[in-house]
Amino acid sequence: MATSVEVHITIHGASRQRYSPAHSNSQDVAACEPDRHPGKGHGNLLQAAGLMLHFAGSFNGIRSAMAFITTYHSAHFSGVEALWAEAFPNDAPWNATAPSIAEKLRFQPDLMLVALDGTQVVGSVMAGYEGHRGWISRIAVLRSHRSRGVGQDLLAEAERRLASLGCVKVNLQVVESNAQTVEFYERSGYRIEPRISMSKHLRS
Repeated sequence: MATSVEVHITIHGASRQRYSPAHSNSQDVAACEPDRHPGKGHGNLLQAAGLMLHFAGSFNGIRSAMAFITTYHSAHFSGVEALWAEAFPNDAPWNATAPSIAEKLRFQPDLMLVALDGTQVVGSVMAGYEGHRGWISRIAVLRSHRSRGVGQDLLAEAERRLASLGCVKVNLQVVESNAQTVEFYERSGYRIEPRISMSKHLRS
């Protein structure tokens, strides 16, 4: 049985201004990769058209030195699916891309972010806030784009959006043996807390 460690960060000076009325479904497992809509079959034309909506002055996006960080759109699905297949090759069936994204889009869709290099999805992260704690999960960066600051940019934008909702503390979980990911979060200001991680699968 895999053991996880809980990591947290306190966000100082968090704004109470809300930009989204949706409620959160905080993620209970954060499978993370270091530093770095469901629906298949989107053609290149549809993908490009969807991405143009974000590049055309959308307030949801920020441009960094290496990638453009923006809110997930259905045109990004195939890119996120390929990214997760590379980053989480041994993932559990319940973490499959289509159902995971579909459920996330029901709650605070503005907290599902992707990093773009042109029109290519090179990174992603999910965040959530239920009014008490913020959560980070599913952060991943393509191997070809790691060690370029993309992971930090995704994390920083997720933290910014959580803070704008009034969140003052962020939690996440990392498999204990994944020392490289723990180091990634420590470089971003996170600290390990002595906690026991517990979970329960609910049947619908």
